Order: sequence, then structure tokens, then C-alpha cells
Amino acid sequence: MTGANGTPSQQWVTTDVSRLAESVQALAVQVAENNAILRTSMDNITRRVENTEEDVEELQKADIALREELAALALTVSSTADLLRTSIKVALWALGALVTIGGIVLAWALPHIAWT
Repeated sequence: MTGANGTPSQQWVTTDVSRLAESVQALAVQVAENNAILRTSMDNITRRVENTEEDVEELQKADIALREELAALALTVSSTADLLRTSIKVALWALGALVTIGGIVLAWALPHIAWT
């Protein structure tokens, strides 16, 4: 549909402009939808980052608490080992004393038993 001098007719130009306007509107709707999706995704990512930061803080607190408990446990184990070592020394000393006393009693008793 061209005019007398080979230029497009007004009706054809109007139709093309209308189609172009519809395409631009459809593209604008798609851009708006994509922006909404992008905004939602960014909000979700931000929320996840905040949650991750909170999780890291909680894990750091738990790590500190566990380290403190481990230090206390190490101190308890050390104290228990010292107490056990001392108890063994006392038990060995007492056993040695009993053996010595038993030896003395036996040395005294043997001559008396032999004479009777």
C-alpha cells in the first residue's frame, strides 16, 4: 500500500505504528515482570545473607562456649590425673608399709613358732 509517489500510505503507517506500540507495551510488561522477579530474588538473597550472618554469629558463640567447656574439661582431667597419681603413691606407700610391718611381724613370729 503505497501512495502515488511510492511512499507508504497513512493507513499502513498507522497500522505499523500501532503494532509497534503494542510490542513496546508488551515489552514494558515483560520488563516490569522481570523487575518484580529480580526484586523478589534480591530480597530473598538479602534475607539469606542476613540469616547466614546470624547463623555465623550463633556458630561463633557456640564455638566460644565449646572452647570454654573444653578448657574446663582439660582442667578437670588434669586435676583428676593429679589426684589419681597422688592416690596411687599413697596406696603404694601403704602397701610398702604393710609389707614392711608384715615382714617385721613374720621375722618376730618365726622364731617363736619354731620354738613351740
